[in-house]
Formats: sequence, C-alpha cells, structure tokens
Amino acid sequence: MAVWKNIHTFAISTDTKSTNKSTNISKMNKQLISQEQQMRDDFNLFWNQFMKNSQPVDYYGMLSPEQLIGLKKVLSDVNNIITMRVTLEFAKTLLNNQIINPVQYCEICRTIRSKGPNCNGFDVEYDGSKIQIVAEVKCNIPESSAGFKGNQITHIKCDINNLQKGKSKSKIKNIKNAYKFFVLLDDGQYVTQAMNNLIYLKNWGNIIKDITQFNPNDRNSIYLVYIPINSI
Repeated sequence: MAVWKNIHTFAISTDTKSTNKSTNISKMNKQLISQEQQMRDDFNLFWNQFMKNSQPVDYYGMLSPEQLIGLKKVLSDVNNIITMRVTLEFAKTLLNNQIINPVQYCEICRTIRSKGPNCNGFDVEYDGSKIQIVAEVKCNIPESSAGFKGNQITHIKCDINNLQKGKSKSKIKNIKNAYKFFVLLDDGQYVTQAMNNLIYLKNWGNIIKDITQFNPNDRNSIYLVYIPINSI
C-alpha cells in the first residue's frame, strides 16, 4: 500500500507541476502577444500619421522579415544623422557662448563630420593648442515623465564616468586639462526634468546645469548642454 501511495502522490505532484508549467507558458505567451501587439500598434500609428492616411493601413503586417531588417539598417542611419546634427549644434553653442573662436569652431565641425559612428573615444574631442574639449552626446528621450529607465540610465552613468575619469582610447590623454560637456537632445517635455532627477539621485555634485555658467578656470565640472529638437 505504501508503494502505491507513493506512486499516487508522485503522479499528483507530476500533474501539478505540469499544470503549473502549462499555466506559466500560457501567461508568457499572452505577455508576448500583448507586447507584439503594442509594438505593432505603435509602428502602424507612426507610419499612418507620417503618411497622413485617412484610413489606417497595417504597415507592420505588410513587411517581410527581410524588409524589417532593411528598415532597421535605415533607422540606424537615422540615429547617426540625428546624433551628428545634435553634435554640430553643440559646436555652434560653444561658439555662441564664446567658449571657442571661429577657427576652433570650424576645426571641431570638421572633426565631427569626419568621425564615423561608434568610433573610439569621446563623441567630441578637440585637442587644440589653447583649449581641449571633450563631450559625450546623448539623443535618448524618455517615454514619459517617469524619466530615464534601464539602459538609458546605464549609458548616461557610463558617459558621466568617462567624462570624469577619461577614456583609454581617447586622443585626450589628460582629462584634467579638458573642458567637459554632456550634451542632450531636448524634446521640450521630459528630458530636462529626467536629467535633473538623475543628477539628484546619483548625487553628481560636479555637474553644472547651465552652459551660460561656464568658467574658463574650471576644468573639473561637467557642463550640461541641452540642444532643442527644433534647432537640428
């Protein structure tokens, strides 16, 4: 009897585990379907608004996997274009605030245009005879007023750390001699507050929130530069 009882108990236990596993798989499938549907809705909403369609079109359903991969490559180029425009506008901001002169401005713009995406070093690194400048550029925009999340925060922390300590593959070998800037694309809605919240949470005391407070004698601080989205 004990043997049969153990077998019966094992069978119930196995059935319970199987049922729980099936339930978990079902929940995961529902979550995945929900996520895909949200991505599908967002994708179609953007393109229908962009195309100004009077009747909605299911662009998501029309694209093959090969076409989606091709679109991904194009979007990567779009990201690089946006970053370059923001970076060039940053150089103009330095000029307008008289941090650099016209000759230095032209030299910096030349290096920005010649620098390929994902190159080593900082997004901007200028090693002039009279001034050294390093800058990191971020075009991330929070999805809501909740602020930056996940990988966005991780990348910003990494950039701030690099501006403080330098990069081994940068042309600027002594970061202490360089003026440091952290550049953000400002959507006019969420970015500024999200960055302020992050500075407060991480206790980054050496970040100055306004480039108009630039002090030529201060090479320790990191200056924030917000580039309005309508200026690029």
